[in-house]
Amino acid sequence: KKVKAFDTRIMSSKEKIPGEDIDSWTDMEVNTLMDLDGSYGPINGVVNLKDEIFTFQDTGIAHISINPRVQVSGSDGAEVELGTGKVLHEYRYVTTKSGCVNKWSIISSPSAFYYVDVINKLTY
Repeated sequence: KKVKAFDTRIMSSKEKIPGEDIDSWTDMEVNTLMDLDGSYGPINGVVNLKDEIFTFQDTGIAHISINPRVQVSGSDGAEVELGTGKVLHEYRYVTTKSGCVNKWSIISSPSAFYYVDVINKLTY
């Protein structure tokens, strides 16, 4: 049976530049995708908290590492920035004991996000 739905896949677009002729947010490249662990359910919501991306699955919340860079100083005093060159670098599960089934039960504030876990009947 051929799989046609990828409900645990995230994709990144190109960087948005004001005044561009072709909208970069609609230009998806094949190598800019990442599949999360499907055993925790489909991705039901995405939250941006202080420029950090979190995805909500039925029984898991993952932190997505986007374009990580490290600055180091060389022996000549010049700063060098190290990175992988990939926009979506890796993901790490914050929890696999709690999640969110409904995207409308996730609320984001400037300092935290709150969600309702209907499977465990808890509010976080």
